[in-house]
Amino acid sequence: MKVAYMPPIQDIGPDPLQVQFEFSVSDQHGGRLTGLIFNITVIPVDDQPPKISTYPVRTEEGASSLITGESLVLSDEDTKSENLRIVLKSAPRHGNVELHGLPITEGKTFSLEELRTYKVRSSSIITTVCSQQSDHIPLK
Repeated sequence: MKVAYMPPIQDIGPDPLQVQFEFSVSDQHGGRLTGLIFNITVIPVDDQPPKISTYPVRTEEGASSLITGESLVLSDEDTKSENLRIVLKSAPRHGNVELHGLPITEGKTFSLEELRTYKVRSSSIITTVCSQQSDHIPLK
């Protein structure tokens, strides 16, 4: 006889899922054990890509604009938000992307928390529209 457990088909999110079931055992002589517990830990699989939506930010020449969680909307069902990192793959041709008031260079990262707490900004030298394409922002 084989007994198997089938984990949920739907995504369980970034945290392990603790599952348990109660069972009993009996033998042919009427002996019986009851209240036995079997524990299973379902480990999440990181198989879902991040979801990214971008909304352009406008700024006047010589000015700066915040890049916020409203202009770069990011989520990943398989990853806790504190573990998401945004990588600057290419700097704007004119101006800078700044983190905590300092320009960042290509390859540098910032967190979703920094984005949500208004630590990321775009400054321009000439009038420009800053719109990052989602394929320029690899995650994890």
